[in-house]
Amino acid sequence: GAAPLGNTVNRAPLPAPGAHGETPQILADGFQEAIGLAVDPDAQVVYVADLAGRIHRVPLTDASAGVPAPGRKELVADLGAAVSGIAGI
Repeated sequence: GAAPLGNTVNRAPLPAPGAHGETPQILADGFQEAIGLAVDPDAQVVYVADLAGRIHRVPLTDASAGVPAPGRKELVADLGAAVSGIAGI
């Protein structure tokens, strides 16, 4: 929850068994109690739902360059009521 590392979407590679992991990369922040996450690997995006009733789309890469795009998020919907999860179909 608490800033600067709380309410963020992060990623990090999984380490080999017994190895230390890398520091996670923050892809987006500023969520209002993020609680739901759905990954669309084909589109290279993550959808995040929060208790403020918003659904955001967070790109995993910069489509134009094929590189990570930290900090970018797009509001997809504001439902006006708490959202406690999300699923992609």
